[in-house]
Amino acid sequence: MPTFKHVAVTGGSGSAGQFVINALLESNIDAVNLDSSEPASHLCPYRKVDITDYHQVFDALEDCDAIIHLATNPEPDINFDDVSDPFRIHTLGCFNVFNAAAALNIRKVVWVSSEKVPTIRIDQQTPKYLSNASAQNGYDLSKRVYENLAEQMHTLYGIDFIGFHATPNYCSSATTTRKSNPWAYTDAHNAAHAAVLALKGNITGSEDFIMAANNTIMRRTDRKKLDVIYPEGVLCEGTNDDESLAKNTKAKKILGFEPKHSWRSVLGMTKN
Repeated sequence: MPTFKHVAVTGGSGSAGQFVINALLESNIDAVNLDSSEPASHLCPYRKVDITDYHQVFDALEDCDAIIHLATNPEPDINFDDVSDPFRIHTLGCFNVFNAAAALNIRKVVWVSSEKVPTIRIDQQTPKYLSNASAQNGYDLSKRVYENLAEQMHTLYGIDFIGFHATPNYCSSATTTRKSNPWAYTDAHNAAHAAVLALKGNITGSEDFIMAANNTIMRRTDRKKLDVIYPEGVLCEGTNDDESLAKNTKAKKILGFEPKHSWRSVLGMTKN
């Protein structure tokens, strides 16, 4: 099992970043927060970094031996007027982090993508072919670039990259108001747990995983949600009423991931 003494967390001031830092500290791993904004709570040393400035990124990573790359704009673009900045920041920031890792001989990078890359949004038309289901806007495209960068930089430099397609940290919702992903969600505790597992695991190469809870964000059954959103949709045989349709099977099998936190458990609910 790899051991790391000093792990950089980009975007560590964000909500997910604070959970990840706390999980690292609980695992006796020192962390440093790289972010453009100061955190609400200083759980570990903080370094102010503009992720789009390569020299700042390089200098901030110089004494680190692993990276958890979370820095991102979490809001997908919804029109063409504001698409360029998120795409530029995401792709340039990702390249800077990955390239600095190569230059500094950092051997493991855990990074977070979006569940919107391998899935489709409910405010988009159902694609005719599954191969057309991804990268439907600039936000999605930038995350696809992450995957390609990870694959290419592993080939070039031998760095191990572990990527997560994460669903947002929701509590509850209704299909009539939320236009994102009614099929899955990720609790921040589970996300942090997965990041630490990826860091400690013996994975080599460039691997991607879906990081999602076992259940969904709603009390409606999957069948009822399909009836509203995709009436022509067919559930796989054996699917439970509230089972997440973003399958975390690979993460469970390879990483030992087990999402223990659920909005239902927080509210003391045992069934829909």
